Amino acid sequence: MSYGKIAAFLALIALPVAADPLPPNAKPLSSKQIEKLYSGNSAVWDRSMVYFAPDKTTKGVFGKPPSATYTGKWKITKNKLCMTNSPVNIKTGEASKKTYTDCWTFFTDGDRVLTSYYNDFEEGRGPNDDYSEGELSNLRKGDVVSKTFAKYRS
Repeated sequence: MSYGKIAAFLALIALPVAADPLPPNAKPLSSKQIEKLYSGNSAVWDRSMVYFAPDKTTKGVFGKPPSATYTGKWKITKNKLCMTNSPVNIKTGEASKKTYTDCWTFFTDGDRVLTSYYNDFEEGRGPNDDYSEGELSNLRKGDVVSKTFAKYRS
């Protein structure tokens, strides 16, 4: 699979179900709140999964069936979580020369947590004003990624 296809696939990691403008009373989630949610936990989306290690590294598997593994780093700035990863093609073992960054911004509106997803590798997916609920339902406690990652990355 070419890196162009991997990049296109990575773009589908966290597509929102339905997106709306941010409500006027929404408040940014703090960086500490976001870290508590993600550090040491995994996110499992339709086509990808990633472990957010407490040491701020990531490891993930992309595709169903898996077509790439990736490693990188994650960081939180204010109410924005970003991860920057480098994929490795499972079939060829070829590492990408490019990194890919995915970001989410987090707000609360009452009991709801709203997120906006964007990336730096897919045209039209830059920072935006489309927010949706549901990202937190993708979180899993602990590391549910390493076993699958190890199966495809030797």
